Amino acid sequence: MKKESMTRALFFFIIVTFLTFFGSPFAKGTAKAETFRLTIGAAHPPVVIWVQRLRDFFCVEVEKRVKEKTGHEIKWVQAFGGTLAKMGEELEAVEGGVLDVSLIGLPFEPSKLYLHCFSYFVPFGIADLEQMTEVGFKVYDEVPWLKQVFEQKFNQKCLAPFASSGNVVIGSFPWQKIEDLKGKKIAGAGPNLLWFHPLGAVPTQINYGEAYSAGKSGVIDGGLATPGTTMAFKLYEVSDYYVECGFGAVLASVLTMNLNKWQKLPEAVRKILSEVSREYSFDQAR
Repeated sequence: MKKESMTRALFFFIIVTFLTFFGSPFAKGTAKAETFRLTIGAAHPPVVIWVQRLRDFFCVEVEKRVKEKTGHEIKWVQAFGGTLAKMGEELEAVEGGVLDVSLIGLPFEPSKLYLHCFSYFVPFGIADLEQMTEVGFKVYDEVPWLKQVFEQKFNQKCLAPFASSGNVVIGSFPWQKIEDLKGKKIAGAGPNLLWFHPLGAVPTQINYGEAYSAGKSGVIDGGLATPGTTMAFKLYEVSDYYVECGFGAVLASVLTMNLNKWQKLPEAVRKILSEVSREYSFDQAR
């Protein structure tokens, strides 16, 4: 009996010693670590704050936390500036797996994501980006269909909505009252052009990447922009006038991930992606 007790004690001592120096075979980091290569994209280049922070905050934080907390690795292939998908092509690119993660510009999907543009239909609202971001998450949480439609129809996981600062009107002509806009060719993303239909303006849908050349050549007389994009795309060089109208912030995009790729990731990695996506939305809003 005494010999048996000593044997058990010795066995216990060996097990404790092994765990102390080598760790549990079931502990984090001892399971087989994997490297996941993900292609992330956006139609705009990193000169705009939301793509810059996608690169410098989202990608960096996901890499760091996944390695620290799970032992796995994320390796990003960055395809910004429309490298793999231009404006209006991102939804299909993520759906088909050309991109694994991307920002989807809601105004440029008028038939597929029309209802997601709801914030454009109530201008002159919240100006604060962080408040609008809070509103975005609350609406998406309380109306689950807004997220579910991405999975059910477009083979992607909706990670987070994100807000864009309020539009200003820039252009080559002076104006002080709405009657001055009649007959003027005004550019915008799409849903925000509805603001100008009743004013007799001529709405023209273009994206920021096209705005400079359109303004310089006279294709447009003016357009909607944000203070940040006016600087980032140097639109001030082709616009003599800048008018703040108080339109308020809008929910301009969502960050999504290809559903097939999402489902192949370990649960711990998916949790980190969800956490950092939410933080990214607020980070780029500050």
